Amino acid sequence: MNFKQQLAAFFRGELKRHEVIFLGQTPPILLEHGMSNLGIFISQATLKKVYRPQDSVATGHGISRQILKTVKEQIENPLMILKGNSNKSFVIVTEKIDCNKRPVVVAIHSDVDFVFEKRNEIKSIHGRNDFDCYIKREIEKGNLLYKKS
Repeated sequence: MNFKQQLAAFFRGELKRHEVIFLGQTPPILLEHGMSNLGIFISQATLKKVYRPQDSVATGHGISRQILKTVKEQIENPLMILKGNSNKSFVIVTEKIDCNKRPVVVAIHSDVDFVFEKRNEIKSIHGRNDFDCYIKREIEKGNLLYKKS
């Protein structure tokens, strides 16, 4: 199944509990900026957190299905790539805006150990608060790896 088919199966409740969703191989733009050449995955637990409404009892990020369907394309064609706060982590700035009018970012950790293999794993997809201040601070820290012209 491709990413969109897996996502649809997730929303229909058809995936086994342990199954992870495969987006595809790491795109060239991310390889050029230091991400490992591995598959990119997202766990069902992370996907539930990302999709769950922000006002729910268990905190969620309220990212819509429409935005989630485009995550693979957004990662392949980012507006910006930043170094993340932890080793081998990246923040992808997308062109999508969430329901609260915030730019949507995708946090990916590279080289994550998973059973007998390594993979790149999406840890979060969320609208970024105080985006302008965040970007300014990251640029000052030297964390901007790429900006689309």
